[in-house]
Amino acid sequence: MASSSMSSHSSGSWTAKQNKAFEQALATYDQDTPNRWQNVAKVVGGKTTEEVKRHYELLVQDINNIENGHVPFPNYRTSGGCTNGRLSQEEKRMRNMSLQIYTFGSKNRIWVFDPVAMVWDRLKGLDDLPDKRDGSRMSNLGGNLAIMFNLEKGSTKICCTEIRLERREGGKIWGTVLWSNVVITLKEPSTIVRCLAVTV
Repeated sequence: MASSSMSSHSSGSWTAKQNKAFEQALATYDQDTPNRWQNVAKVVGGKTTEEVKRHYELLVQDINNIENGHVPFPNYRTSGGCTNGRLSQEEKRMRNMSLQIYTFGSKNRIWVFDPVAMVWDRLKGLDDLPDKRDGSRMSNLGGNLAIMFNLEKGSTKICCTEIRLERREGGKIWGTVLWSNVVITLKEPSTIVRCLAVTV
């Protein structure tokens, strides 16, 4: 989550440390947490509850504008320093893939909506995915696609599959399974409500 893009909108500047704390606090305190913004403000430090809430609202607004094609991707800093408007091939791939919309169709096939071409198409190269993925949820994981799912209905085992995405010649999007495994075993059967990728 690149919340640093909004520091110019927010009251006062946000340090990289505050932005990182903000991201981690959002993962800890979800929308159903009582006094969510007070808790997030405590973790961030140096910001009021209103400033933290406004920072979040602007982040959501930025994401919606980017996803709707109203603005180009901002020049975020990368781990290697400022991009100066020049993106590596991997950064370009990750940013382009993050604009796609994915869903499951019949026979558990993954479909992708390309907002540039305005078409739905089947994600290629994933014919070997398991047929049974009960209660699946997807998330963007650094430009890859993460799928969380129960092995079967009533299972206590939660699995995750990470799929690398790439656009090949002809504009088709292909997926390659990087790994797939049980990531947690719970005491009671559960339902996956939401899948959220967080950098820690």
